[in-house]
Amino acid sequence: SLRRVGIFCENRPVCVFCARARLRCQPPAGEAAPRIVEHPSDLAARGDQPATLRCRADGVPTPTVTWYRDGQPVGTSRDDAGSPRMLLPGGSLVFLRLKQGTDEGIYTCVATNRLGTATSRNATVSVAALRENFRLQPGDLVATAGQALELPCVAPWGHPEPSVTWKKDGVALDLTSGRHEVSHGKLRVAPARRSDSGAYVCVATNPAGERESRPALVSVLEKPAIVRPPSDMAAATGSTVELACGTQGDPLPWVQWHKERGDLPWGRHEVDREHTLRLYAVSPADSGTYVCTAQSQLGTAAAMAVLRVEGRRRWHPPGWGPSTGDHLWGSARVGGPTPAGARPCPSRPTSTVLGAAEPRPPRVP
Repeated sequence: SLRRVGIFCENRPVCVFCARARLRCQPPAGEAAPRIVEHPSDLAARGDQPATLRCRADGVPTPTVTWYRDGQPVGTSRDDAGSPRMLLPGGSLVFLRLKQGTDEGIYTCVATNRLGTATSRNATVSVAALRENFRLQPGDLVATAGQALELPCVAPWGHPEPSVTWKKDGVALDLTSGRHEVSHGKLRVAPARRSDSGAYVCVATNPAGERESRPALVSVLEKPAIVRPPSDMAAATGSTVELACGTQGDPLPWVQWHKERGDLPWGRHEVDREHTLRLYAVSPADSGTYVCTAQSQLGTAAAMAVLRVEGRRRWHPPGWGPSTGDHLWGSARVGGPTPAGARPCPSRPTSTVLGAAEPRPPRVP
């Protein structure tokens, strides 16, 4: 039969096992072995400044926490009142003045009570550093609206590696807008707008501090565009015609009008400040296609409209026209055979309207 064998500690059973080598350990009622509930994280802080390496453990009875640096116990104010390191009741380690070299290393937190030991994950402690000079600073830039603009930036050397953010006109950029993106320090704005013009600063930050680049002036220009194009028109002879051409662009484009396959009517046209073309006393000869062109160093935009000028209809007074007896001039071929079925001309002369005829003056008796 199996024999029950017990291990007793302070008159209380701790482990029970059988002769067949099956071991079952049971902590005393109400007690628990140590457990790390908050592991330390890597720490990089400015030298000669306070810093805290956090660790928290639980267990019953309350475990004792000891810190190790590179495998060696760390002296604290618990052991030496003059130590620059202090152990908090919860187990965290406080550096009153973090020193480069003497405090840097790999730390572990070990919690112990009579039921066992728990060891935390490793955490690296280092003194942060950040140099002054940027390895690459952004430069002034001229961009075109609608396209992407990019500003490069390489932060100064630092430990840990500094993060990079950007400011525009002294205000931190909102990277959640969907148009702004920072990748490896480079700022990309797409599509660029005229409102993106301004002074941009690259900001490098780590626990050692913050550095700002020199400002980069960005100008976003706009290609010429015709926002109010002219419309096709029909006009009467002698009237005044207006053809609009509203433009925009930065810099302001140069606007010009011309007529396809012809010239603008000399002395009868003008272009106002809004680039509207006026044609005075138009005639059918002014009919045609008119083109408005807006041009700058960024490009060219054009729009066109067709003008049709209708001629005046002649007005004739009532009763105007040739009368019987008026002389009409014309020509006819005479001679040759008489066509079949033709009738001879009557002996009394008659008048026939062949076309427009000028009325003759009245006869003088």
